[in-house]
Amino acid sequence: MYNEIRLEKGLYNLAGKSFLQALEEIDPTVNYEGTPLGGLDAFERQLKRFDIKISGENCDRVEKFFVTTESAVLFPEFVRRAVTAGMEESVLGELVAVKTVSDCNQYRGYSVTETTPYTTSTAEGTSLPETSIKESADSVNLLKFGRLITASYEAVRMQRLDVFAVTLRSIGKKLADAMVNSAVTVLKTGADSQSISGSSLAFSDITSLFGSFNSYDMTALVASPKNIAAIISMEQFSDALTADEKGNIVLPFGTKLIKSSQIDDETIIGIDSRYALEFVTSSELVMETDKLIDRQMDAFTVSCNLVFRKLMADAVKTLKSRKCSVCGADLNRKGCPHTVGKNYNGKIAHAVLDDITDAYEWSFVAVPAQVNAGVTKKFAGAGSEGNPQKDELIEKLCAGVRADIYRLCLANGSAVYAKALTAAADKMDAEELIAFKELLEKEHKSGIISQLEMKESSLDEFRMEGKNK
Repeated sequence: MYNEIRLEKGLYNLAGKSFLQALEEIDPTVNYEGTPLGGLDAFERQLKRFDIKISGENCDRVEKFFVTTESAVLFPEFVRRAVTAGMEESVLGELVAVKTVSDCNQYRGYSVTETTPYTTSTAEGTSLPETSIKESADSVNLLKFGRLITASYEAVRMQRLDVFAVTLRSIGKKLADAMVNSAVTVLKTGADSQSISGSSLAFSDITSLFGSFNSYDMTALVASPKNIAAIISMEQFSDALTADEKGNIVLPFGTKLIKSSQIDDETIIGIDSRYALEFVTSSELVMETDKLIDRQMDAFTVSCNLVFRKLMADAVKTLKSRKCSVCGADLNRKGCPHTVGKNYNGKIAHAVLDDITDAYEWSFVAVPAQVNAGVTKKFAGAGSEGNPQKDELIEKLCAGVRADIYRLCLANGSAVYAKALTAAADKMDAEELIAFKELLEKEHKSGIISQLEMKESSLDEFRMEGKNK
């Protein structure tokens, strides 16, 4: 029976088992079905055994846990439950599609690649479209989220347990908010994005984001308190909003509004929460149980190791604004007096796009539109810093490659053409020079460059220019 179990610290240290799991093995809840204790789990039955009331009008004080050495063993589980309760009050659960328990603090997932779109049918004799599922190239390290709590036993011993639990719940809630911040970063990184169309967030922006989902649905929309307020104030939503069983506001087309201060006012995230995010953790909440049992509450920690991973990339879309580089105003909204391209006290006005996660194209050119633009890069192997002899050798090798590049360029055109391309080569490092030379040689072999003779006068001219630089 529950009142005959011997409680000891070791129940917290069993491999692969929580305190509650260990307690349930000794005192299974199934044995109490149909009895007045049938609605209690193994921990709650121990609270009844020691007559510890953690809520209600006759709620006990913290010191009640420490009446006996055995009842003191229950205190860390009380702390864990209170902190966990606070964590469960956050919006984290609304974002996660699946939770994975890793056996270590590194995790290697997989990637899904679908280069061919889905079709209604495949002709006979034609290969089926492929979905490739491969192990991720790199593993990710789990991040630690935690808190050091300092409190003397004298400060809390006379506090009611329900009051102390509120403090612990608050700590758990704020820990979860930090986790949500990490989840939001993962969701919006690399996600397809569109900008709001007018001077302020409008109904059409929300419906456009909703309509951008193809294979998936926008089941949830994550936004800052300011943007949530703007959305529910839209005339088109008046008298059309509902609420789910948790009190979350639901838009007419079934999208749940998730309010979070962990997302900025310039970004709104639409997700299909059934497919978007994986929550990876190596353990449940970790605490220094021995300290709590021994009333050493001067400094104890609560922590959790975890990481988030995006599962289906097209299950996430974002809506963003553009800022003025001078005043920081949203360029999609009214109130910015600055003209793009003009100079304001040394600052050139331009649009700043937050959280850029993709660059479609950039080019290195010999004569840039901005005449002062350029790239400075030093080629140096490990340990070569501050080694003049090695730097001199590398420069000699680069000079030789540049001469070859000039020869290849001259063979395909005039001296002016060759000088233009070698001017670009002068700014390349060793790796880039070698790659450029290989490209020119490949073109020569394929017939694009027909000859490799170089006039001696032109070569001498190139060498003289090299010495004068």
